Amino acid sequence: MKMKRSVILSLFAAALTALCATTAEATVNVQLNLFYEDPASAGDPNMGGPVGGTWQLLVQSTATNGIAGIVFVVDNIDGVVGPNNGNVNPNSQVFDETDSIFKFQPTGVGTEVEIVAGDDLDGPLVLGVGTGSGSPGNRAVDDLRSSFWDHSALIASGAFGANGRPELISVGANEFGADPNSISPATNGTQSVRGDAAEVQGLEATGTGLLLGDADRDGDVTIADFGILQVNFPLAPGSLTWNQADFDSDGDVTIADFGLLQVTFPATPASPPPITSNVPEPSTIAMLCVAGLAVVSRRRRTL
Repeated sequence: MKMKRSVILSLFAAALTALCATTAEATVNVQLNLFYEDPASAGDPNMGGPVGGTWQLLVQSTATNGIAGIVFVVDNIDGVVGPNNGNVNPNSQVFDETDSIFKFQPTGVGTEVEIVAGDDLDGPLVLGVGTGSGSPGNRAVDDLRSSFWDHSALIASGAFGANGRPELISVGANEFGADPNSISPATNGTQSVRGDAAEVQGLEATGTGLLLGDADRDGDVTIADFGILQVNFPLAPGSLTWNQADFDSDGDVTIADFGLLQVTFPATPASPPPITSNVPEPSTIAMLCVAGLAVVSRRRRTL
């Protein structure tokens, strides 16, 4: 059973029974990408780690008209101190707090944060989110080099610190039907948490971490990486980073860093496969309805 847009459902719903009776029609894939400030010490306390970095939440949808709304619960991201107060950034090309819905808040469970994003159903619809080339927020090439995740839509981004590796706790989404005036809940597909920690850290699946010497983080070690090292060699200890060819995390670029690059040069690893993890849907459907009630309260619409 599909619901007309006058009936706000799931992320935009107050009717639990209506949601439970609705049939899912499409699949949503979700990835949480992590970019470490220092890939070489991302998980090693003896090298100054774990360290922080930045994160991105991206989605794909098999629905003809894409995602209508989505809720994520994410752990170990930085700077969220209250409702809509913290370092969680919307993608203005997709859902934001101006023309659509973008909200976040601590869940009250440890450091978990709930992020809700979607169409407000009260104006021009944002159609096609997550459907690929030419759609809102589309990223044609995956930054972590997996072709599976090419053509994902960026929904949100932010930072994480040294308190732990971010993780997806739960995901739930709605999709527009072939008739964009109707929405229904989507089925969870592949969920993945991937990062660019150096392979030696063992934080990524085989073949998905960065090679020592890959200063430009493009998945290989080539003359381009040697050029970055050459520009910064030799430099005394300071605030140098992996991006400047400090591969041993000691703050400088010396013959030791050249040695690490030399061991892996030249190298062009194969594109890694996606990592599938068992990220559940929200622990109760009621959690989605609570998010919907917040939206209803904001809009005070007459149904």
